[in-house]
This record gives sequence, C-alpha cells and structure tokens, in this order.
Amino acid sequence: ANPDLEGSNGRTTLDATRRAVLEQLLASAGAGGGVVRYDWNRPAGGPLRTKLSVVTPFDAWGWTLVAGLYLDDLDVTLASQRGELEAGVRARERATLWALALALSVGLGSSIAYARWVQARLRARRRELEASARRLYLTQRCVDAAADSIFLADAGLCVVYANDAACRTLGRPAAAITGRSLGELGLAPPGVPTQPDSYEATPTGPDGRSLALEVAWTPLETGGERYACAIARDVAERKRVEAELRLASLVFEIGNDAMMITDADNRILAVNPAFTRVTGYAPAEAIGCNPNLLSSGRQPEAFYAALWDALARKGHWSGELWNRRKDGSAYPQWLSISVLRDAQGRAVRHVAAFTDISERKANEARIRHLADYDPLTDLPNRTLLRERIQQTMHAAASGGPGFALVFLDLDHFKHINDTLGHAAGDALLCAVGTRLRSVVRSGDTVSRTGGDEFVLLLPGLVEAADTERLTAKLMRTLAEPYLIGGKELRVTPSLGYACYPHDATDIDTLLGHADAAMYQAKAQGRNNAQPFTPRLSAHLAERFELENALRGALERQELELHYQPQYFVDGRPRGAEALLRWQHPQLGRVSPERFIPIAEETGLIRPIGDWVLRSACAQAVAWQRAGIPPLTIAVNVSAVQFAQADWVDTVAATLGASGLAPCCLQLELTESVLMKDPAAAALTLKALRATGVRLSIDDFGTGYSSLAYLKRFPLDELKIDRSFIDGLPGDAEDAAIVHAILQLARSLGLETVAEGVETEAQRRFLQAHGCTAVQGWLYAPALPAGAAGERLHPPACRASGRAN
Repeated sequence: ANPDLEGSNGRTTLDATRRAVLEQLLASAGAGGGVVRYDWNRPAGGPLRTKLSVVTPFDAWGWTLVAGLYLDDLDVTLASQRGELEAGVRARERATLWALALALSVGLGSSIAYARWVQARLRARRRELEASARRLYLTQRCVDAAADSIFLADAGLCVVYANDAACRTLGRPAAAITGRSLGELGLAPPGVPTQPDSYEATPTGPDGRSLALEVAWTPLETGGERYACAIARDVAERKRVEAELRLASLVFEIGNDAMMITDADNRILAVNPAFTRVTGYAPAEAIGCNPNLLSSGRQPEAFYAALWDALARKGHWSGELWNRRKDGSAYPQWLSISVLRDAQGRAVRHVAAFTDISERKANEARIRHLADYDPLTDLPNRTLLRERIQQTMHAAASGGPGFALVFLDLDHFKHINDTLGHAAGDALLCAVGTRLRSVVRSGDTVSRTGGDEFVLLLPGLVEAADTERLTAKLMRTLAEPYLIGGKELRVTPSLGYACYPHDATDIDTLLGHADAAMYQAKAQGRNNAQPFTPRLSAHLAERFELENALRGALERQELELHYQPQYFVDGRPRGAEALLRWQHPQLGRVSPERFIPIAEETGLIRPIGDWVLRSACAQAVAWQRAGIPPLTIAVNVSAVQFAQADWVDTVAATLGASGLAPCCLQLELTESVLMKDPAAAALTLKALRATGVRLSIDDFGTGYSSLAYLKRFPLDELKIDRSFIDGLPGDAEDAAIVHAILQLARSLGLETVAEGVETEAQRRFLQAHGCTAVQGWLYAPALPAGAAGERLHPPACRASGRAN
C-alpha cells in the first residue's frame, strides 16, 4: 500500500506495469475473489518484490478489498513471523483503504462514503488475524515441544517441515532435512499409504548407528494438494524392555530354579514348570493358594516373623529352610524372595525362587564324613582316631580306665599290589577292615591311617594278658584266607602295641611307641605281635637323633667317600668300589648299617645317592688326570634311587657333567632291588645299558633271584657275597656254592668279583675256578681317595704287592 496514491485514479496515475497488476486484481474480484501473486514495490521505492494478496469483492457496494504480504518478509523464527504478521496486518489495512479508494474512484468517482464504517470493519479483521497468529504461534510451539519427531511431506514424499524433535533424532538442522525425501532420510513408508498406517523405520542417528523408530502415517489434503504427516517415536528402549521381558518369561519357564509369584495378599498368582518338578504341585493346584501349603512345620514361628520383617525393611530375603512336597516328603531348599512395590511404595507382588538342595546337603554330609573316615574302607582316619584318643585320655584322666593302642601292618602287602594290581590290594584292605571290626567290641575304634597300616583304640584294655589275647585273636582272624577276584589270598600281620598311661601319657608319644613296637615285630621276622618296652624307647631316641643329624650331614660336609680297590686275580688293578662314610662331630664314625636304612626310609637316600654318584665320577676323572689309567669305579644303587622315574637321566647327566667315559662307571644293585618288579627292572637296566655304563648284581646268592629273569637282565657282572668266601677253601659247602656261581656266570657270559678276600689261599681258589677279580683286605681296605689312588697306580701296585 502506498498512502501517496490515496484518492487517485489508478488508471491515470499508475504506470503500465502497475496498471496491469491493478487490472489483474480487479479481474480476480470480478471472478469472485482469490489469491493473486504479483510483483510490487514498497512505498519507499526500491526493486520490485513478490507479493501474495487475497482479493475479496463487495458486490453490494461495488468495492474490492485487497490484503497481501511480501513473501521474503517471512522469517524462520516464530518471533520474527509474528512481528512480520503484525506488520502485514497494518499494511493490509492501509492497502485495503487504498483499494477501497481506488474502487470508489473507478466506480463512483472520488466519493469516500462510509469511511468510518470501513475502518471499524478493518479493525475487527485485524483482531481476527492477530488471534489467528497467536493460535498459529501456540500450535507451532506445541509441535516443536513434542517429544515425538514430526515430519510433514508433500505428495512426492519430500519433507516440507520437521519439528525440533525430528532434528534432534536425526542429528541434523531443519535446513538439512526439509527439501529431502523421506527415502533419503530412511523414513519412507512401504509403498505410499492412502490411509492412516504405521510402520518401522531404521534411519541413521547422530552417532552413525541405526535407530529403531515406529512411524504413524497420516495422509492429509488441503486446497487440492496432498500431504502426509509422519510422527516417529524411538522404540529402542521399548524393544529392549520387551526383549528383557521375553527373556525373563523364558527364564521363568525353562529355568532350573522353582519360581512362584504372589500378590499383596500372599496368594500364588503364577508358578513355573520347575516349581511343579520340585514340589509336585501342578499350576492349577497351586495358583490361588497360600504358599504355606509347602510348609514342613520344621521352622518355628519366629523364623517366619524374621523373614517377613526382613522383607519389609530390605525388600529381599534369602536363606535355607525345609519345605514339604505334595507327596509329604520334606526337603531342604535355598529360598530367595524379593518384593515388588508400586509407585507409592506398597508391596504388590512377591517373587520367590527356590532350589532343592538335597543333593548339596548329601554332598556336604559326604565331605564331612570323608574328613573323618577313610574313603576306601570307611574306617575312621587318622584325624578321627586322634580325636577319639584324646577323648579316651580325658575320660581316663577323670578316673576312667586306661586303654591300649595297637599298630597293625600287613606283611609284604606291596607284593600283592605289584603282582595282582591295586584293585586286588584295595579289596584286600577292605576285607581286612571288616575282619578287624568283627573281632573288636562296639566301643573300640578300628582306623586306617594310610597304606596297609591300621590302628586300633581299645578302651579299658590295660592288662598285658588281655592285650596279648586280643592281638593273638586278631592275628588268627587275619591269617585266614581271603577270596579276592576269584583267587584265594593269605596275608599275615605284624602288630605292636602300647598302653596308656603305663607307656606314655600324650598322644604322639603313645602312637610312636606302638609304631616302634610294630617295627620291632617286623624286625623279628614278621607275623607276630610285640609290646612296647623301654629298650625300644632307647632305640627310638637313638634313631630320632641319627635321623635329625643325617638331615644336615650333606650341608655340613660330614659325608665322605672311601674307595676299596679291586684287582684282577693276577694282581693287576681293575678299579675301586665307592663306599659311603659318615663322620659326625659328636657321634663319631657312624656305621653305614646304622644310617643307610634311615636314609632309605626317610627319602634322604635320593640326595645322598646323587652326591655319591657325582663325587665318585669326579674322583675317577681326577685319578685319570693324575696318571692312573682308566679304571672302573663301582657305585651302589639303592632301591629308592632305582625306582626314580628320572634315574637314567640322572646317570647320563652326571656322566656328561664329569666327563667320565660311561664304560668306566659300574652300577651295583642287589637282587632284591631287581626282583621287586622284574619287568620294570629289565626296562630300566636296558635304558642304563644304552648309556654305556656297566651293570652288576651285588651280594649275589643272598637274595631270591629268578634264573629266568637273570637271563633276561642285561648284566655285566656278578659279585659273590663275602659270606660264601669266608669258608674258602676248606668249607665244602661254600666251595660248592662259589663254584656253581662261577659256572653260572661263565654260562651267561658274565664277569665275577669276589668280596671279602682276605687270604692268599682264597685268592688261589678263586683264580683256579675262573673268578675274574677280587677285593678285600688281602689287597687293601676301603681307603680315602688319595691313599686308594696310590694303591691303584701300576708302579705303586707292583711295589706294594699285597696289603699288610
């Protein structure tokens, strides 16, 4: 609108371009009115700008009303839109007056009748437009404040509007969304629905990950044009919750734990299949009932009061209790209960899960039983035995009678295990335990403390005669044959016993005394019973002292090797045997017969034996470096060493470290070592032979060699025990035995060495019958390394001749 044009005739005052616009507006009025788009300029001048106006005719008056806006005045912000709208209303008011004046000028000349009435109508119209603007503003704010994403698309599915939520969802500004198709945005519906519909879309979110949107599609039509409103909602959280609910439902249905859900009145609403398996109640039998239908009656009321109090305070309770199945059987269960509350904090549901722990309880009972009982024989073990001894001691100290402890060990039990197998050995141990229990009284204790050892606790048995009668009965009972694996077996026991308080007043000492007495029975030929005596106590004390001293002998360098030279029967040096000696600073020279058995029993023979082997090999190398020709060094091997899985490796490593040629090392083993397990011994001997060392049987003739096995062993030499040499040459039996051994060795291709040769007559006899070599006092006793080396040096040997 332009105030300068008021009251003028447009056909005469306007230029051709504006007159054309005026004619267009009047033509639109003549056609009943409408919307006209055209170019016009502002009153202040300037370039032409596109304007959109509404034309309305007033036929009764011959008037034409025109109201419009410049399109480029619209702003993206709602506040600017409102300001422009108000400015537009004012402009429309002025334009309308101008149009009215123009119409009057055209139709009625310059009359300006009813001007006041027109102004009133225009004010009313402005108020209507302002109200409409406010409604538009509020609607726009509501749409933008909506949590759901709202997209308005045209008929080509091109977005013409997106609210703030849509921009946040896609992580794009409105300018990057409008003008793009729903397909580009990942929001296109399947097809183009002509009716309201819903579908799921997976557009890309701000972080590059796919979104999960549920879209409500609503077709729209206005002014003959088609649009569609797509309202999208992020359903990822809902889907997650639905998945969790499905999982929870699956767990409820297939879980191993029994579950039930109760309402606020503690009535069962639901149970799972595991509930039925555990309790025996079908869902129809349990739903609607109070959970107390499962009560066993074993828990007091105070228990349940504490349970409900914990639920009220903490919302959760878990613990162990006993319940009852439908069949009436009681069982232990582990129960967990949780409370589900509403928004006001009121308990609306209780969810209970429980597990039948009968098997766990049984396992715990078995574990407790195994803590006190031997798993093989089900007899009390060492722990329970000590407890019962302690209890019996307390009773005796309070005026009760004393008691006896009997140690029992089966003779040669290892031989049964080695020959018949461990299954037969286990069966025999169980049978022995059964027989022992059949002999003793109900208040006595029969225990298995390990291996083939049993200990009997006999309360009230204090008289020696009573104990002797019982031990004799035990031996008779155990000596009867056993049928094991279809075979009849016989086994004898060795027994030792001690009495409380006569022999000792504390547990360990009393057990030690009974153990010592049992070993005394074995020393006296086995298959007998021996009481503890003070002499045994002295022996135990001595043995204990020796064992403790022996444990530090290696570290304190108290052990040394002496060497007894060996000579061919013609007097030439052949080698030497390494013999272990122990010189204790307080005990003096300790005989090998005293400390070697202790070393073997305690396992000390392993480190000691390894030291002997290393030292002997090193000494042989030292002699060679001193000018003595390579000779054979003989080393004794104990049963404990020979049984080591890595013994062959130890020998090979020692040879490698010392530099001694394997053919210069000879290992001596007794017959008993080889015959414990002949098959295994043969394999070990073959492995040792493969290293290049020589192998000899020591003290031949005193053991129980099988000639069949002897033939299979890869041996080099037999050593004749000195007990057969002592009577030579006059004792006919000794001469016959030695002659037989020499003939046997020749037939097997073995060399022979005679031990303990002390006279020239013995040497001549041995030489005459084909003995290979001799050792003994005739030539030299066991000597320190230096003295033995002098005897082995050929010139020294020729000069010295026989030993003095």
